[in-house]
Amino acid sequence: MDKLLSVIVPIYNSEKYLPRCIDSILHQKYTNVEVILVDDGSTDRSGEICDEFARKDMRVVTYHNENQGSVAARNFGADAAKGELLTFVDSDDWIEEDMYCELMRHYKEHQPDMISSGYLYDSGKKLWSEKDMLPPGFYDRGAIRQSVIPRMMYDAEYGRRGVTPSLCTKIFKKSLYLETARKIDTQITYGDDAAIAYISMVKASGIVFTEGAWYHYCVHDNSLSTSYDMDSLVRIKQFEDYMETCFKNLGVWEQTWYPLKQYVKLFLSPAIERIYGVEINMPVYVFPFASIPKDARIVIYGAGMVGKAYYRTLYESGYGNIEGWVDRNYQCLADYGYCISGPESVKDMTFDYIVIALDGEEAAAGVKKYLDGLGVSKDKIVWEKPKRMYWRDKKV
Repeated sequence: MDKLLSVIVPIYNSEKYLPRCIDSILHQKYTNVEVILVDDGSTDRSGEICDEFARKDMRVVTYHNENQGSVAARNFGADAAKGELLTFVDSDDWIEEDMYCELMRHYKEHQPDMISSGYLYDSGKKLWSEKDMLPPGFYDRGAIRQSVIPRMMYDAEYGRRGVTPSLCTKIFKKSLYLETARKIDTQITYGDDAAIAYISMVKASGIVFTEGAWYHYCVHDNSLSTSYDMDSLVRIKQFEDYMETCFKNLGVWEQTWYPLKQYVKLFLSPAIERIYGVEINMPVYVFPFASIPKDARIVIYGAGMVGKAYYRTLYESGYGNIEGWVDRNYQCLADYGYCISGPESVKDMTFDYIVIALDGEEAAAGVKKYLDGLGVSKDKIVWEKPKRMYWRDKKV
């Protein structure tokens, strides 16, 4: 018989998205689930919606608690879970119908302590994914020590975290989750998902990494930016100190000290940018100088890491004249002080070349098609696969 999977949903004032979330769990192809809805003191109709689902489906159980925050609600649900295995879904997100069927297939084969998958950022109009960088498959204790722990927080080859920290894209053995979650410092408000996920990986005897992504992390207008203040820096330091203590106690400090420092930069970079208006440790990408003559009038399309690197190179070198910088996410970026406009403004700009500052060939092809629709000549559009500059004798 299939193992019971306990799905825990912490809920606070999510009436707009909650029905879609719960429906997506109940319509899973893997049916042996219990759905634990933890209403964390909601003041809207969320609690009533939970009760309605509990009346309609025997697999649903609802708890109404005083507001204590998502961490407490998540741990309450884990304590109440009847299954040996558990996972989480945030109340404004949803999951594709074959997610648990696929993940539990790996559990049936390997019985690991954890299973990890990627997720999809979902704006309602566009999807883009983040997946684990580790090759898919089963990792035993030795492989975890050798291949997972050194890369989980920071993969030097790609300059990003090697494993996504979200608890919602993972299945845990309940015993492992509770052992880790109960020890977390209650002061940790930044990186609580990461604290549980990464420390659990260090403790695990077996982990399966998958190449799929079925979880839709829904990006709303109010989730595009985060509020930072000076206290944010204190909370980031609390997270770092807690992780350092845990890693030392678990005997993996030598493998984790540098990845931890790099991971902390994921928090520090937007916080410092927001508070001080400066960026730290941006990666360097080689600008396509060979395709563009000196002193050309240039528009940069894209304001991600590649776009920022191209802009910085042009600005500091004086090689060309920056006539414009465009990005679809210009409104959010403008909040951080960037002088960026929407892609449609290209029609009103005078330029010799538009440099597409995107990493993916498929995404670049989409931009080329869009620019063609605006009437931009193909010989004015430049895209080359971005080459990241590495130091310490690494070649470009």
